[in-house]
Amino acid sequence: MNKLTSLLMGLTLKKVIRGGLILTFSLIGMMGALFLGVVSILKSSDAYKI
Repeated sequence: MNKLTSLLMGLTLKKVIRGGLILTFSLIGMMGALFLGVVSILKSSDAYKI
């Protein structure tokens, strides 16, 4: 019984860690996309000024 509960706890931890990693990477990707969008907008506005 004790082994079963520890196994379930380990599986749950793995799922939580994997979910957290996916969430972190997706957030980083969204931040990168926003940053690239802002940079491209700034570059285009600079081009219009020139």
